[in-house]
Amino acid sequence: MIYYAHTAETADGRPDRDESQWQPLREHLANVAKLAADFAAPFGASEEARLAGLLHDLGKYQPNFQRYLKRGSPRTPHAIHGGAVISKYRNLANVIASHHAGLHDEDDGLASSLHQLASTPEGKSLLQSLLASYKADQLPSPPKPLAPQLPPQGDTTEDLRLRLLLSALADADYLDTEEHFLRAAGKSRPAVAHASIAELAAKLDAHLQRFADRPAPSPLNQLRSRIAARCAEMGHTSPPGTFSLTVPTGGGKTLASAAFALHHAAAHAFLRVIYVIPYTSIIEQNARVFASIFGAENVLEHHSLADWRAGDETEDAPDSLNARAKLAAENWDAPFIVTTNVQFFESLHSHRPSAVRKLHRLLGSVVLFDECQTFPPELLDPSLTTLQALQAYGKTSFVFCTATQPAFERREFFPAGFPSLTEIIPTDDSWLLHERPEFRRTRIRYNATPITLESFAAQIATCDRALAIVNTRRVARELFDAVHALTPGTHIYHLSTFMCPAHRQAVFEAIRTRLAASKCPCLVVATQLIEAGVDLDFPRVFRVLGPLDAILQAAGRCNREGRLTDAAGQPILGHVEVVTLADAKLPPGIYKRATALAPKFLPAGDNGDDISPDAIHAYFRELYHDTNRDKHAIAHLRAQRLHRTIGLKYRWIEEDEPTESILTDYTEAGRAWIAAIEAQGYTPPTRQQRRATARFSINLRASDVQRAGGMLRQLHNGLYVTQHSYDDRFGYNPNGVLSGEHTIL
Repeated sequence: MIYYAHTAETADGRPDRDESQWQPLREHLANVAKLAADFAAPFGASEEARLAGLLHDLGKYQPNFQRYLKRGSPRTPHAIHGGAVISKYRNLANVIASHHAGLHDEDDGLASSLHQLASTPEGKSLLQSLLASYKADQLPSPPKPLAPQLPPQGDTTEDLRLRLLLSALADADYLDTEEHFLRAAGKSRPAVAHASIAELAAKLDAHLQRFADRPAPSPLNQLRSRIAARCAEMGHTSPPGTFSLTVPTGGGKTLASAAFALHHAAAHAFLRVIYVIPYTSIIEQNARVFASIFGAENVLEHHSLADWRAGDETEDAPDSLNARAKLAAENWDAPFIVTTNVQFFESLHSHRPSAVRKLHRLLGSVVLFDECQTFPPELLDPSLTTLQALQAYGKTSFVFCTATQPAFERREFFPAGFPSLTEIIPTDDSWLLHERPEFRRTRIRYNATPITLESFAAQIATCDRALAIVNTRRVARELFDAVHALTPGTHIYHLSTFMCPAHRQAVFEAIRTRLAASKCPCLVVATQLIEAGVDLDFPRVFRVLGPLDAILQAAGRCNREGRLTDAAGQPILGHVEVVTLADAKLPPGIYKRATALAPKFLPAGDNGDDISPDAIHAYFRELYHDTNRDKHAIAHLRAQRLHRTIGLKYRWIEEDEPTESILTDYTEAGRAWIAAIEAQGYTPPTRQQRRATARFSINLRASDVQRAGGMLRQLHNGLYVTQHSYDDRFGYNPNGVLSGEHTIL
């Protein structure tokens, strides 16, 4: 008798009942075991992962499951049986039993279910029957698991190792399943030949050299070249570890940090660089820069907009919509990854197989955290201890990059900090970047007297060129309308996360075009998405009072290139106005507390001033000291082995409900993607389609999706798309009142 793991589909997505095209279970178990063992090798768990691969689908040897595949009879759960065979090995049994539905908590009944299946007469008889069929398939006898050798990080390391094992198993399972369905349909996974890390380093070196060789470089560009050269040298000569790169805004930090990472990876035979940024608003900007240097095939852009769903997973039927959709989950199979803090950290703490499948790729990587001052203080302790547990395997280096370096070093009252951080740029007199005139380009002035939104709009309207940054999307829209009423025209722009990345990028380009043209007015009203890393340069910036680090990032958009001059052609400073807006609501929690702390460190006096690195460090120390840095008691949950609860509790952005990725009909390109995916019928988007359509997607809360009515529609494959609700100026507009007359493209 031939036992099968999966059925098949024809090229047009129809079920193929020709069993010769189905995948034998023996083949699937052997393939997954080999892949999983390879994936787990970097953290010393090859044999455990091989065993998990051999046993993960043991339950498919049940006659009921085979009847389900052939006749469509009621589906039979199959994940628990392999775990029951090794039930006394608690963690590995959890991984095997969880490879579809996600990790279980220690006390949620899984252990007793496994024990019951392994100890009762009926259960023993079933398992013996399954193992007999397994052996008849000429598969190797399952070896006994070895006791894992854990780095000395306690509960954190055990919890992380569990997720890494699930990562290796899930990625192997999904890849082999995807390969089978593609092959059966006469298709194949797109073959991409990636460049080596050494080749990417050489490409970046050549790019930086061309930049340095330009005729008559400005003092600022000369300094940028010097910073990049220092980073490349330190990357090559430094042993693996934890590093900080503190460079003022406009210092070329993006490419300099990449130079460190690539030379460091090449020196230590690491396999990839992972560039982690705070906001989706700049992921496409940075990914495009890296793709232009390294080649698009070598750069993978991944954030939440490319995901299927964030909800809990179940033990789906192997040919069900959800099971097939999970095959498209991201696995970071590229040498240079650009992703977000949300993706990186929530994946590290997730219990869901589709979310953790990429985690094994973190071993053998250099991870760059850009704008690391944006880490939420209320998650700081569990986040930093997880990074240290990952690093304890000896295969990962971290670089914390920012112009406003937070206090991540270990000290009294902050035991979760890193025991040592190596500063890439020296702090001796020959460097002291914050004191160099090239980086003293702005003056920050704080007005503590509250003003109305109408008065604020009037101030902006008097400017020729200015950027105004507020704390919420609602205020951004209201302020835009108020400014537009005072100065009607097409030179006023709006930016928020209701706009898909492709839309935001188009607006950024329109703004840059106006700023590059002399005497062209340009006013921008935006949320915080514009603060970190967006390459725009305004002579004047308004920032509604917020956290100190946000104010400093806003200042980085002012006189960024140091080109402001007076009537006599002499250099002058740009003006950053910190405004107190009357009756303005703030995002709750830590954002509100950080905003209340900020005035203590802002310059006093009418003329304003700069903010020193010592003041920034003091601000973060006080903020961290006065904050519960483990708001959800993740350390306690780890000690109790509540692995699923950790996945549910750990949220980088506090939201009271899950979100849904929505594909928008922005431009003909977005509409073409909707048509192409809709034509697939019930077949969900592939991983390649998810990657491509992320640029045209937004995230909405589940409740907003349910209330959208005719503003959204759901395709047969479950994907939501916009209809009559995407505005060419403001993005998604649930009210359905569109502003076509304001087209800017």
